[in-house]
Amino acid sequence: MSMDMSMDNDEQQILALHEAGDRALMSADFALLAQIFADDYVQYNESGKAFTKQDVLESFRSGANSATPRSCTVLNPTKWNPRERD
Repeated sequence: MSMDMSMDNDEQQILALHEAGDRALMSADFALLAQIFADDYVQYNESGKAFTKQDVLESFRSGANSATPRSCTVLNPTKWNPRERD
């Protein structure tokens, strides 16, 4: 398999996971989010405070984090390529 085909497949997998995560957020499917987020997942807020996977999932369950489809970030892996870094 060529590197281009591998990158295309990797990008497709990343996009599929991101889209599944968005659907899980929109439908409040916390069990699916728990499967999608890696055990070592860390999310940072705008002031730099770190939140673990469990912190994030609990904030969704409790309603403290009210993410909506409008607040979800769109991921485009084609705009970032680690092989093109300086």
